[in-house]
Amino acid sequence: MEERELVALARRGDGAAFAALVRPHLNAMLRLATVIGAPHSDAEDILQEALTKAYFALRSFDTDRPFRPWFATIVVNQTRNTARSSQRRRRLIERVAAVAPPGVVGPEEHAMARSAAAHTRALIDTLDEHERLVVTLRQVAGLSEAETAEVLGIALGTVKSRNWRGLNHLRQRLARLTPEKNS
Repeated sequence: MEERELVALARRGDGAAFAALVRPHLNAMLRLATVIGAPHSDAEDILQEALTKAYFALRSFDTDRPFRPWFATIVVNQTRNTARSSQRRRRLIERVAAVAPPGVVGPEEHAMARSAAAHTRALIDTLDEHERLVVTLRQVAGLSEAETAEVLGIALGTVKSRNWRGLNHLRQRLARLTPEKNS
């Protein structure tokens, strides 16, 4: 079936036509997102978002032009948007972690607290991005599970499991760094 026909059918809600329209381009678009700078694990999510956006924006597609460059533009924009969002979240996490804890008074205490915060940040940085975001929002920023779910746009159960896994990974890494006491 010709591209124009597939677009016309997909615009009328034919999911199979949309799938047939995008299927030949999926591998190239996944590579494109990865080459632009998305980690492979994120590239799949980016492609999924791009597919959703393409589906809903199909009415604006000019059928006198080829589909592939139009779809590639959506993938590039989604990759950039995702990278910007990640950078904003990262900067927020760094700002929150840099704040001295309440009750720190003198310069020595402040220096020790900043050193501890730097070590904590370095340890948290070893987590994968999903766990790192949840742990930081829950443990550093003090958000509730529901607030964390809302900020990240994920399910409450996902927040709970990522927080548990992240804290568990931190405990394991901390145990490896802490010398065992001879009893």
